[in-house]
Amino acid sequence: MKSVLKNTIATIVLCLNIGFASAQINYFNYLDYTSEWRVYGISAVAGPWAVQYTKEYITYFIDGDTTINGLTYYKKYYALKDSTAADFAGPYTAVSNYVSHTSPSFIREDASNKFYAYQQWNNTDVPIEDFNLSIGNGFLNDSVCLVYSIDTLYLGSRLLKHYKAQSSSLPVHGVIEGIGTLSINCGMAIEGNRWIVCYKKQNDELNLYNTIPCTSFPIAMRIYSPTSIQTNTYEPQISLLPNPTTGNLALQTNDFDTYNIKIIDCTGKVLYKMKSEANQLNIPIDAFEKGVYFVVISNEKYAITKKIVKI
Repeated sequence: MKSVLKNTIATIVLCLNIGFASAQINYFNYLDYTSEWRVYGISAVAGPWAVQYTKEYITYFIDGDTTINGLTYYKKYYALKDSTAADFAGPYTAVSNYVSHTSPSFIREDASNKFYAYQQWNNTDVPIEDFNLSIGNGFLNDSVCLVYSIDTLYLGSRLLKHYKAQSSSLPVHGVIEGIGTLSINCGMAIEGNRWIVCYKKQNDELNLYNTIPCTSFPIAMRIYSPTSIQTNTYEPQISLLPNPTTGNLALQTNDFDTYNIKIIDCTGKVLYKMKSEANQLNIPIDAFEKGVYFVVISNEKYAITKKIVKI
């Protein structure tokens, strides 16, 4: 018994040491189906007779997910609203109001507090954000630019770190934990720069640049993700026993609707998936290595994640 308990504690510590937060929605820690980044940019293009200025208001948003090479990614789309003017001060005339739902980008996070993007052109998984920074570290996308200070701010009730660079002429710069790179961290504000003005998740909103209201940006038009996942009030009773386990898991639920099951390891890799409508089900994990895993049970009404330990 002592040996089993010791092994269980060891596997839990192993997973915690690589930064996994157990309080989560769906897959991991920071992202979910309601995540939105609202980005502002201004550019200047010299024409044959005059310079044309363009203001862009872009809302990037998550809508659905997919599995690529055994890893689960969120699908990331955007909505664009832009306007042009012959003078920087305006007046600006609306040009387009566009929502992309044809060619998503793909983003995921893992247990080490990093974001990754899938690059379709070379079929690779590339790190794009690293939230494990200290003063003096270089930013992931600009290793020459160093973290000069670390502040904190709240998204709702959650405290996040804001890693700042020493020199930037942009009004918003640095990297915010769980949100990402806000703009160019060490550089001059020139025409063509963009920066994150607002971030929204669930019912919490963070405005990083009060001069531009968050309501200035286009609305995220989700068509793939069920809205019940965002505002879920229904949650069935689900048990997974025994836990810890040395072999199979017995799943029991009071929901008779069809549901999907995924088992994910601490790196985000999908090891097992199936669809079922049974209220009692045996899940074979006897071939899994010892460690901590996460079982995601979901359908159009809910998405529930449970932690299990294989000993």
